[in-house]
Amino acid sequence: MSQRGLARLFTLLDGNRNGLIDRSDLDTFAATAGGGASSKAAALWDSLSALDTDSDGVVTREEFVAGADYRAVLASTTALHLSLFDAADADADGRIGRAEWRSITSTLGIPDHEAEANFVAIDSDRDGVLTRDEFLAQVTDLVEGDRDLDAIDVARPPAHA
Repeated sequence: MSQRGLARLFTLLDGNRNGLIDRSDLDTFAATAGGGASSKAAALWDSLSALDTDSDGVVTREEFVAGADYRAVLASTTALHLSLFDAADADADGRIGRAEWRSITSTLGIPDHEAEANFVAIDSDRDGVLTRDEFLAQVTDLVEGDRDLDAIDVARPPAHA
């Protein structure tokens, strides 16, 4: 993958946008996602911490781009985001309806109008439910697309910009 793709992944993982990735960036997302996200965040941090060449406890953009395996980090990042989907899927049917979506977005403090816009943007087939594939496509677009990542709060579900 290009340096651009790695740079976009770095931006998504740098939750507080301070130009560094540390364990707290991942823990904050995991706390928001709930469910099995904590173990996925821990596993992702284990792999990312190996990139910390100066052993200062943080991974800089330069360390990340120089040493990250794009496919491995993308897979771990995707798994972490899918934990949010699983947390929202209260009835475990593999789909998120509007009520489930509002439950999780309300918990995250997302205003109703923004939550609805996000739902509509992710619901690509317009059937009124979000599938894992639709959610995954949105996460993939965040990494591989052209959207401005600086405006995205990564502690929230993938949002329509």
